[in-house]
Amino acid sequence: SFVLEQLAVVGSELARRCIDTRKPVASNRLKHVSGGQIACKVVALPLIARGGPAGALIIFNRPEEPSFDEFSVRRLGRYARLLARNATQDLDSLTGLLSWNGFRSRVDSWQRGAAPGAMVSMLYGDIDRLHLINDLAGFADGDGVIARCGAAIRKSLVGAESVACRLSGDRFTVFLPHMNLAQARQLAERICRDVSGRGAQDQAGHPVSMSWGAVSTSATDLHLDHRIA
Repeated sequence: SFVLEQLAVVGSELARRCIDTRKPVASNRLKHVSGGQIACKVVALPLIARGGPAGALIIFNRPEEPSFDEFSVRRLGRYARLLARNATQDLDSLTGLLSWNGFRSRVDSWQRGAAPGAMVSMLYGDIDRLHLINDLAGFADGDGVIARCGAAIRKSLVGAESVACRLSGDRFTVFLPHMNLAQARQLAERICRDVSGRGAQDQAGHPVSMSWGAVSTSATDLHLDHRIA
């Protein structure tokens, strides 16, 4: 409906403002873009994770509900901080990818709701010669390479259900629901190009690259039995 569309527009604008300022934004009298009244009240609170904004929490109230005052906004702010903290507990701090526990939880959730014959592909990859980079250039340089690879993996993800995980050290896996083997291989090739594009090197001049394997199966036959060494 028109009202819902306008609420979405207003919510998006308030979310942008609270993320930009990193402060709550409250309004107890919303208006349509055209100037008409919207019968609700709203507060937007930034979700701050690891020192930066990770999104926004938008709460709407009916007109007969109490207005958002300073006390209620502070209380909701504490709730927003808790949400942000919980949302990032399953993230790897170096790459921004999921940890193994977070990855497994997301995959298990998808598997429970998927049709038995739904197709899924998985990628498993690692960074080539990372141990040499660590030995010759230092672990700080190695961490920079890991972060670069994590950024390339995040950039490659297609669809809200696709997720990736840093298993440990230089190893990664990517979950690609509704994707066949050929599509999974194309995505792996894209990651490799992004990582090693333009002759990418670490700070000491060593080439940076990744290697990937791909497999496709059904939701019924998918089993996650990886054990981190």
